Amino acid sequence: MAGQSRRFSGFSDAGAITMLGISRATFYRRLRDGSLAPPSGRLGKRRIWTLAEIQLAQEQLQALKVLK
Repeated sequence: MAGQSRRFSGFSDAGAITMLGISRATFYRRLRDGSLAPPSGRLGKRRIWTLAEIQLAQEQLQALKVLK
């Protein structure tokens, strides 16, 4: 299988930030404080977000807005 590249479906942190509509600082702050659950997938050191994980993150962010 040499020469074939793997296909990874998912979004990088930058893609997730865009889809969530929040700033980079807020995104990383929420990951650090545990308000957002990190994705289960990784490609090397990079996180790979599935659409379902981004939808879960949207729900988590919405819950934070309700609590404030």
